[in-house]
Amino acid sequence: MTEPVVARGGRPSSAAKLLHLLSPRRIVAFIEIACGIIGSYVILVRLVESGLSTLPLGTGLIFACVMLLYGLSVVAGFQLLKGNRAGYVLSLLVQALQIPVIASDYIIYKIYGLTTLALFIQIPKTGDLDIYFGYELNWLFVGFQIFVDNDINRLVVGMNAVPALFILIIWLGRQGLRRGWEAAASPVETAN
Repeated sequence: MTEPVVARGGRPSSAAKLLHLLSPRRIVAFIEIACGIIGSYVILVRLVESGLSTLPLGTGLIFACVMLLYGLSVVAGFQLLKGNRAGYVLSLLVQALQIPVIASDYIIYKIYGLTTLALFIQIPKTGDLDIYFGYELNWLFVGFQIFVDNDINRLVVGMNAVPALFILIIWLGRQGLRRGWEAAASPVETAN
């Protein structure tokens, strides 16, 4: 790996600063923060529009869980920017919760931020052995679907590929984070 370009005086050049700012781990952190803030705003708007006093308990709990996930995304993003171990773990958790796409007569579960590329298999309940493969692509949208007691008459099982890619980026970037964690954990030697 090449060393960052250093300007005169031993300070990093503008290009080196830009490369550090645009590292894949930091981009994922910025996306987590932005999607967490935008998602929280979307949830609050939906809550206000639906009327807080007339909201059924089950729906309120779903909104609270999704709001918690978006808040966790913001915290994970900030911690990942700092390079903390907690940010690494929380980011993996936030991304892992966005991978499954499940729909049946009883439940629909899909949570996503920024974009989704859901790859899924549809199995009709008509007794036929036909299996349909499909995809869904959404851009620049934060959303969620969690419903119970649906009548979709098929089983859909799939995965959102975007958070899986983010997990790969975070996982591959862990070596740089580990070096920082080990340096922070080791005692500082002082010269006599």
